[in-house]
Amino acid sequence: MTNGAREITEDECDALGVWRLGPIISAYVPATGTVNRTIIVHTSNGPFVLRISSRERLRVEWEHACIFHAADQGLPVCHPVSLPDGHTILERGGKFFTLFPMALGQQLARGELSAEHAQAAGECLARIHVCFQSLPPDRHRIKNLNGDYRIHPDTIGRIESAILALPMQTNVDRNALSHLQARRTWLEKSGNEMEGVQKRLETLPQFVLHGDYQETNLFFKDSSVSAVIDWDQSGLAARGWEVVRALHLMVGLSVEMCSKFLLGYRSVLSFSNDELEESAACYGVLADNNLWVYMAAYLEGNERAKQFIGPDPFIPFQVEWKAANLAEVFVL
Repeated sequence: MTNGAREITEDECDALGVWRLGPIISAYVPATGTVNRTIIVHTSNGPFVLRISSRERLRVEWEHACIFHAADQGLPVCHPVSLPDGHTILERGGKFFTLFPMALGQQLARGELSAEHAQAAGECLARIHVCFQSLPPDRHRIKNLNGDYRIHPDTIGRIESAILALPMQTNVDRNALSHLQARRTWLEKSGNEMEGVQKRLETLPQFVLHGDYQETNLFFKDSSVSAVIDWDQSGLAARGWEVVRALHLMVGLSVEMCSKFLLGYRSVLSFSNDELEESAACYGVLADNNLWVYMAAYLEGNERAKQFIGPDPFIPFQVEWKAANLAEVFVL
């Protein structure tokens, strides 16, 4: 079954049938998403989203526990749709299927976000951090922020070799080569700053994070957040990492947008400039060492990851942060 996008497999059609949604009008795979497979399903009973994960079952169960806890605390989330037996996870062939109703509101591209959206997003993130304080500590999943960023000395070379071995290089491939060379130069110049980052992060206030808080996982209605989706990256870690990551990825370190985002966050939770600066320092080391996009695209065959390889040159986060001089404009 298709709808002008990507093929829906027979197994996926069979899995959809288990939920007894009624006649399926259309089902297609959107272009977004890099880890989990997502299928938009339109049925006679309305639109739904089917997500397929190859992660371990405990990881999917934790995601659902986070969603239900957030809902109990009044946060805007989408409950998983129950199967006829009352469960919310369908396991088939080592994959885990979950069905969600389509979120209310609309998703906005980064360039479409207004200052009001940024403030609402900041407030909502603080509410997420607050709500999980009532979750018993023995139920927390620990999120290792630097576990995915450890780079073997030959990693950049391996990725470059994979790109150079392609029968034909696209502009994206050439951009990737340029980024990798710039990263190598920067990392050689800056030294191994990864040492000690984990301990520094552990000294910062710890909260359960959403884990991937950016515009692709937010829906807005007017200027308010109407839904937060994709909780599979959530876990206990330094909340400052998530705040700075949102300032970087969602609003591009724009002074106006960052100020509004922090205004919204600080309307719910205090967040000092000292914590902001230390969080930015730690996040910068992780971000500048992060080769996930290139590894996924060229070593793991994940073509969707290439959408994040843009034409702009690589600029170390620490350089961008210093140039933005954000701490000087944030007023507590």
